[in-house]
Amino acid sequence: MSLAGAIADVQAKALTLPGVKAAPDNPPEAINQLPFSICYVRTLAQMELQSAGFATGLFTLIWELHFARHSLPRAVELATPYAELFLAKIIADPKLGNTVSTVTSIRGKFGRLGWGGKEDQFIGWQFEIDVKLRLT
Repeated sequence: MSLAGAIADVQAKALTLPGVKAAPDNPPEAINQLPFSICYVRTLAQMELQSAGFATGLFTLIWELHFARHSLPRAVELATPYAELFLAKIIADPKLGNTVSTVTSIRGKFGRLGWGGKEDQFIGWQFEIDVKLRLT
């Protein structure tokens, strides 16, 4: 179990979504292919020490799916279905390929996304994925 493994699994799931062109395991400096998926760790919300050498961490992963915002109506039309498609993949595998104990909750929003100083060029989904991870 590991955060790097969880990120790799989320990105592998993203690559199976129709049309997604890139989903690297590590954040790049710039986005060159769209739709583009990125996943990274935002927070360690809590760590519970169970006993010497064993703890459980509650982490939040961020997953973003970026689309070009050349035409807002077209971008919204293209991007909207991806929430259900992605969530179905998480529901089918809440242990993210056995990289975490479980996904505990997900929150999401749709709207303008920025990356690499290009704050108005992308639109898409951002999900906060809370995971429980055994730490040893």
